[in-house]
Amino acid sequence: MSVKGMSGAEAGKVYAERFLVYIAEREASGTLPWGPDGKLIRSVMVRDLGVNRDVFRTNPTIRDRLAEIEGSVNRSALAAADQRASGHRSQKEVVAVEKVKELQGKIAQIEEENRYLKAELRKKGYVDLTLPNSGRLPW
Repeated sequence: MSVKGMSGAEAGKVYAERFLVYIAEREASGTLPWGPDGKLIRSVMVRDLGVNRDVFRTNPTIRDRLAEIEGSVNRSALAAADQRASGHRSQKEVVAVEKVKELQGKIAQIEEENRYLKAELRKKGYVDLTLPNSGRLPW
């Protein structure tokens, strides 16, 4: 809907209605354009809605709804941080820690095998073949 010929208040109502429908649709589909800072990306919304960027500051309905959406994300992030600080770990974190421990065990095993093989080479007299700069055997 074009806002040409409308008063500023009427255009503001049209923009607010358009914005609220956009947010409802995007929330339902889970495709809100979130930035890495936890805020909605305004330039994407401007392009999708066909409005001027200043409506996010000047339209009270849009401004309040944005603050509500972005505030709820910040509150949930703070709650998650509180849980982590209290020692609670999510299932993803538990799995990641187990994987790290498994990989550290493999590294320790390979390092031990490496030490054993170097000792065997020394016993067989191949120490002088080791290149001093690289530590590798020449073959």
